Amino acid sequence: MIEEYGSTETGSLAGECPHGRMHLWADRALFEVYDPATGRVGAEGEGQLVVTPLFREAMPLLRYNLEDNVRVSYDDCDCGWNLPTVQVLGRAAFGYRVGDATVTQHRLEELVFSLPDSHGVLFWRARAQPSALRIEIEVAEEHRGAAVAELTASVRTAFGVDSEVTGLPPGTLIPHDALTAMPDVVKPRSLFGPDEDWGKALLYY
Repeated sequence: MIEEYGSTETGSLAGECPHGRMHLWADRALFEVYDPATGRVGAEGEGQLVVTPLFREAMPLLRYNLEDNVRVSYDDCDCGWNLPTVQVLGRAAFGYRVGDATVTQHRLEELVFSLPDSHGVLFWRARAQPSALRIEIEVAEEHRGAAVAELTASVRTAFGVDSEVTGLPPGTLIPHDALTAMPDVVKPRSLFGPDEDWGKALLYY
Protein backbone atom coordinates (compact mmCIF):
# COMPACT_ATOMS: atom_id res chain seq x y z
CA MET A 1 0.00 0.00 0.00
CA ILE A 2 1.38 3.42 -1.02
CA GLU A 3 0.56 6.28 1.32
CA GLU A 4 -0.61 9.62 -0.10
CA TYR A 5 -1.35 12.97 1.48
CA GLY A 6 -3.76 15.62 0.28
CA SER A 7 -7.16 17.20 0.79
CA THR A 8 -10.55 17.33 -0.90
CA GLU A 9 -9.93 20.92 -2.01
CA THR A 10 -6.44 20.42 -3.43
CA GLY A 11 -6.31 16.77 -4.43
CA SER A 12 -3.14 14.74 -3.91
CA LEU A 13 -0.22 16.79 -2.57
CA ALA A 14 2.39 14.18 -1.66
CA GLY A 15 3.27 10.53 -2.08
CA GLU A 16 5.45 7.99 -0.34
CA CYS A 17 8.81 7.05 -1.87
CA PRO A 18 10.42 3.56 -1.68
CA HIS A 19 12.28 4.70 1.46
CA GLY A 20 9.05 5.52 3.33
CA ARG A 21 9.31 9.32 3.21
CA MET A 22 6.43 11.50 2.02
CA HIS A 23 7.43 13.83 -0.84
CA LEU A 24 5.48 16.94 -1.77
CA TRP A 25 4.56 17.26 -5.44
CA ALA A 26 6.43 20.58 -5.77
CA ASP A 27 6.04 20.45 -9.55
CA ARG A 28 2.25 20.68 -9.15
CA ALA A 29 1.86 23.20 -6.32
CA LEU A 30 3.71 25.87 -4.37
CA PHE A 31 4.15 25.00 -0.69
CA GLU A 32 4.76 27.34 2.24
CA VAL A 33 5.04 26.78 5.98
CA TYR A 34 3.16 29.31 8.11
CA ASP A 35 3.96 29.87 11.79
CA PRO A 36 0.72 31.10 13.43
CA ALA A 37 2.62 32.24 16.53
CA THR A 38 4.86 34.70 14.64
CA GLY A 39 3.03 35.18 11.35
CA ARG A 40 6.17 34.20 9.44
CA VAL A 41 6.03 32.18 6.24
CA GLY A 42 8.95 30.11 4.97
CA ALA A 43 9.79 27.32 2.56
CA GLU A 44 10.59 24.74 5.23
CA GLY A 45 10.50 24.03 8.95
CA GLU A 46 7.52 23.43 11.25
CA GLY A 47 4.15 25.15 11.01
CA GLN A 48 0.89 24.97 9.06
CA LEU A 49 1.01 23.93 5.41
CA VAL A 50 -0.11 26.60 2.93
CA VAL A 51 -0.72 25.46 -0.65
CA THR A 52 -1.12 27.20 -4.02
CA PRO A 53 -2.03 24.57 -6.66
CA LEU A 54 -0.64 25.43 -10.10
CA PHE A 55 -3.07 23.60 -12.38
CA ARG A 56 -6.54 24.16 -10.95
CA GLU A 57 -8.74 26.03 -13.45
CA ALA A 58 -12.32 25.40 -12.29
CA MET A 59 -11.58 26.38 -8.66
CA PRO A 60 -8.25 28.22 -8.32
CA LEU A 61 -6.76 28.39 -4.83
CA LEU A 62 -4.22 30.94 -3.66
CA ARG A 63 -2.22 30.31 -0.47
CA TYR A 64 -4.79 27.92 0.94
CA ASN A 65 -4.06 27.05 4.57
CA LEU A 66 -4.80 23.39 5.22
CA GLU A 67 -4.32 23.96 8.98
CA ASP A 68 -2.27 20.78 9.09
CA ASN A 69 0.76 21.00 11.38
CA VAL A 70 3.71 19.77 9.33
CA ARG A 71 7.48 19.62 9.13
CA VAL A 72 8.86 20.34 5.63
CA SER A 73 12.47 19.59 4.72
CA TYR A 74 14.59 19.99 1.60
CA ASP A 75 17.24 17.54 2.81
CA ASP A 76 18.31 14.89 0.29
CA CYS A 77 16.50 11.55 0.34
CA ASP A 78 18.09 8.23 -0.55
CA CYS A 79 15.37 7.62 -3.14
CA GLY A 80 16.86 10.32 -5.36
CA TRP A 81 13.65 12.32 -5.79
CA ASN A 82 14.47 16.03 -5.89
CA LEU A 83 11.31 16.93 -4.04
CA PRO A 84 10.82 18.29 -0.49
CA THR A 85 9.61 15.89 2.17
CA VAL A 86 6.72 16.47 4.55
CA GLN A 87 5.90 14.94 7.91
CA VAL A 88 2.31 15.56 9.02
CA LEU A 89 2.31 16.22 12.76
CA GLY A 90 -1.43 16.69 13.29
CA ARG A 91 -4.46 18.74 12.37
CA ALA A 92 -4.44 22.14 14.08
CA ALA A 93 -8.21 22.51 13.74
CA PHE A 94 -9.12 19.13 15.21
CA GLY A 95 -7.40 18.83 18.56
CA TYR A 96 -9.49 18.14 21.67
CA ARG A 97 -8.65 18.77 25.30
CA VAL A 98 -8.60 15.74 27.56
CA GLY A 99 -7.45 16.65 31.04
CA ASP A 100 -4.34 18.80 30.57
CA ALA A 101 -3.47 17.34 27.14
CA THR A 102 -4.51 18.14 23.58
CA VAL A 103 -5.31 14.99 21.61
CA THR A 104 -5.19 15.06 17.80
CA GLN A 105 -6.35 12.36 15.40
CA HIS A 106 -2.89 12.09 13.81
CA ARG A 107 -1.07 11.45 17.10
CA LEU A 108 -3.70 9.01 18.32
CA GLU A 109 -3.66 7.21 14.98
CA GLU A 110 0.11 6.76 15.33
CA LEU A 111 -0.44 5.02 18.67
CA VAL A 112 -3.14 2.73 17.29
CA PHE A 113 -1.03 1.73 14.29
CA SER A 114 2.03 1.21 16.48
CA LEU A 115 0.33 -1.89 17.87
CA PRO A 116 1.96 -5.12 16.62
CA ASP A 117 0.89 -6.10 13.10
CA SER A 118 -0.09 -9.51 14.47
CA HIS A 119 -2.99 -7.86 16.35
CA GLY A 120 -4.54 -6.91 13.00
CA VAL A 121 -5.95 -3.56 14.20
CA LEU A 122 -7.06 -1.50 11.18
CA PHE A 123 -10.17 0.39 12.26
CA TRP A 124 -10.83 2.47 15.33
CA ARG A 125 -12.73 5.45 16.68
CA ALA A 126 -12.32 7.65 19.73
CA ARG A 127 -14.27 10.23 21.69
CA ALA A 128 -12.36 12.88 23.60
CA GLN A 129 -14.13 13.58 26.90
CA PRO A 130 -13.04 16.22 29.44
CA SER A 131 -11.45 13.75 31.85
CA ALA A 132 -10.78 10.63 29.76
CA LEU A 133 -10.39 9.30 26.23
CA ARG A 134 -12.81 6.61 25.07
CA ILE A 135 -11.43 4.39 22.29
CA GLU A 136 -12.87 1.44 20.39
CA ILE A 137 -10.74 -0.80 18.15
CA GLU A 138 -11.56 -3.76 15.96
CA VAL A 139 -9.38 -6.69 16.97
CA ALA A 140 -9.70 -10.48 16.87
CA GLU A 141 -10.60 -12.12 20.17
CA GLU A 142 -7.25 -13.88 20.59
CA HIS A 143 -5.40 -10.53 20.52
CA ARG A 144 -8.05 -8.41 22.24
CA GLY A 145 -6.66 -8.40 25.79
CA ALA A 146 -3.10 -7.62 24.71
CA ALA A 147 -4.14 -4.90 22.25
CA VAL A 148 -6.36 -3.16 24.82
CA ALA A 149 -3.64 -3.24 27.48
CA GLU A 150 -0.91 -1.99 25.13
CA LEU A 151 -2.99 0.87 23.72
CA THR A 152 -4.12 1.94 27.20
CA ALA A 153 -0.49 2.10 28.32
CA SER A 154 0.71 3.98 25.22
CA VAL A 155 -2.06 6.59 25.57
CA ARG A 156 -1.05 7.15 29.19
CA THR A 157 2.61 7.53 28.18
CA ALA A 158 1.93 9.83 25.21
CA PHE A 159 -0.75 12.11 26.67
CA GLY A 160 -0.70 11.51 30.42
CA VAL A 161 -4.44 10.91 30.46
CA ASP A 162 -6.74 8.02 31.37
CA SER A 163 -8.42 6.05 28.58
CA GLU A 164 -11.18 3.48 28.28
CA VAL A 165 -10.16 1.14 25.47
CA THR A 166 -12.65 -1.45 24.21
CA GLY A 167 -11.86 -4.24 21.77
CA LEU A 168 -14.62 -5.14 19.30
CA PRO A 169 -14.95 -8.00 16.81
CA PRO A 170 -13.75 -7.16 13.27
CA GLY A 171 -16.60 -5.79 11.17
CA THR A 172 -18.27 -3.96 14.08
CA LEU A 173 -17.13 -0.42 13.26
CA ILE A 174 -16.62 -0.78 9.52
CA PRO A 175 -18.82 -3.49 7.98
CA HIS A 176 -17.22 -5.56 5.22
CA ASP A 177 -19.81 -4.27 2.72
CA ALA A 178 -18.64 -0.70 3.33
CA LEU A 179 -15.11 -1.67 2.30
CA THR A 180 -16.12 -3.38 -0.94
CA ALA A 181 -19.14 -1.40 -2.18
CA MET A 182 -17.79 2.16 -2.23
CA PRO A 183 -16.26 3.21 -5.59
CA ASP A 184 -14.23 6.12 -4.22
CA VAL A 185 -11.48 6.49 -1.63
CA VAL A 186 -12.19 9.24 0.88
CA LYS A 187 -10.66 10.48 4.10
CA PRO A 188 -11.80 8.73 7.31
CA ARG A 189 -12.40 10.57 10.54
CA SER A 190 -11.89 8.67 13.77
CA LEU A 191 -11.51 11.23 16.59
CA PHE A 192 -14.58 13.06 17.84
CA GLY A 193 -15.39 15.61 20.50
CA PRO A 194 -17.57 14.86 23.56
CA ASP A 195 -20.78 16.16 21.94
CA GLU A 196 -20.26 14.71 18.46
CA ASP A 197 -21.82 11.55 17.04
CA TRP A 198 -18.90 9.20 16.50
CA GLY A 199 -21.17 6.93 14.48
CA LYS A 200 -20.64 9.39 11.62
CA ALA A 201 -17.21 7.89 11.03
CA LEU A 202 -19.01 5.34 8.87
CA LEU A 203 -20.02 8.09 6.43
CA TYR A 204 -16.40 8.61 5.46
CA TYR A 205 -15.96 5.15 3.94
